[in-house]
Amino acid sequence: MKLSTWAGSGEWGVGSRELGFSICTELFQKSNISPIVGPTLRVKPNDLITINLINALPPEPKPEQEISMNKPHGFNTTNIHTHGLHVLSTGNSDNVLKEMPPKEKEIDPDPNYNIGVKLPLNHPSGTFWYHPHKHGSTALQVSSGMVGAIIVEGGGLDEIPAIKNAKDQIFVFQQITYDTKGEIDESYNGFGTDLNQSAWSLSGRQTTINGQIYPTLRIKPGEMQRWRFIHAGVRDALNLSLRPVSISKRIRTQPKFHEIAIDGIALGTIDSWSTLELEPGYRSDVLVQFPSPKNPLVQEYELVDIATPPKKSLLGVAEDEEILAKVIVEGDAVPLNDDTNPELPRKEKDKNKDKFLAKLFEAKQKDAPPDITRIDGRQEVLFDIQFPKFMINSTPFDINDPNPITLQLKKADEWVLKSASANHPFHIHVNPFQYTRKDPNGNDEVIWRDTLLVRKGKDEIIKSRYDLFPGKFVLHCHILDHEDQGMMKVVQIIE
Repeated sequence: MKLSTWAGSGEWGVGSRELGFSICTELFQKSNISPIVGPTLRVKPNDLITINLINALPPEPKPEQEISMNKPHGFNTTNIHTHGLHVLSTGNSDNVLKEMPPKEKEIDPDPNYNIGVKLPLNHPSGTFWYHPHKHGSTALQVSSGMVGAIIVEGGGLDEIPAIKNAKDQIFVFQQITYDTKGEIDESYNGFGTDLNQSAWSLSGRQTTINGQIYPTLRIKPGEMQRWRFIHAGVRDALNLSLRPVSISKRIRTQPKFHEIAIDGIALGTIDSWSTLELEPGYRSDVLVQFPSPKNPLVQEYELVDIATPPKKSLLGVAEDEEILAKVIVEGDAVPLNDDTNPELPRKEKDKNKDKFLAKLFEAKQKDAPPDITRIDGRQEVLFDIQFPKFMINSTPFDINDPNPITLQLKKADEWVLKSASANHPFHIHVNPFQYTRKDPNGNDEVIWRDTLLVRKGKDEIIKSRYDLFPGKFVLHCHILDHEDQGMMKVVQIIE
């Protein structure tokens, strides 16, 4: 399996920007970009993203017998999904039901596929990502490195001076299924179909950050940075924490993640977490700030995926601790200033008395979708595994589904998400949904998401509205080998 590389260049269109990118599935040896993660695509609301996808993978081998739609297959056929973007899902846009096969013969030229993804003018600014989504090979291609970040810029949080001026760090977490020779494993053995254990945890492989194993980050004492976390892995969850390694005795407070956005949409406040949960497909934007000692001192921390007991883990089995990165705090302390480098956490919790909190609230009002206040109908999603069948609403995936989930344009529904067996991250394309969670103090908090963990026996209630983009798309489990084996459902929005 060859890896992915992305090379991009931009040009201006009429009325709105048109950004052109060339995406090739072949490893680009001369690139200074890590070959197991694509470059970041930075776009703005109202942009038209034009993509020339070149499938340079080898011809598909001819199967000896017909292969079930819901068995891993078609490893050299691909497409592209812009995860989390509120865009059209049909035609040449974010259409995951469209396949883009390789050349038929080795001597043939590599085929090109033209894709155009148009962002609406009111699209939220935030953190999103892209990856292949061809049913039957999604997990294999994503775990081979065919992913990258999409940053929608220019609104909401980006307009707050302190955040605009902060160093912006992107963390693409990947779980690459390399073997003992450092090569990509072309089977699904690395994902593990035994529901009693996690093959990833047992393998001893490392979760990478931007294509690197155990990278080092540097930050000044007192400096506020914006860290954008993207879980682009396939199967195991991450529970992130910052742990001191060598530290002054004067500093006893563990640094926290000060969350300001989830799945690309602003919270309107700051939620400060000692441990941050990231399930596959999740994104979280956090502000970080490390303490400033009185005397010059190098502080060292580790970014850790903490050990998780079976009851709290994604797969229902114990997950070992994994050290993901080193953080070095050094240099001259950055002075605290409410306008340019505010102190975290905020001592004042009332947005009416704190300018920085007020600006965060205003950012959500400007950028996030309006709250859903009217419900027109009810939908239900049930995840279930009756091995070897992986199902949603009692049936495995069928691209020609005679009974798709049908939604009405300009309407809003309440959804009940359930799991009859195991835990599953629910992800739906095109439209985000509203969800009520508990904040760090245990209070109800209404947020927007596009991916949500559904635990066995614990129903989740969400609300979703469909203002734009009629057509077909999908919802699925974001344990991607589950999706490849049938845990996906066609959805259609009709006018």
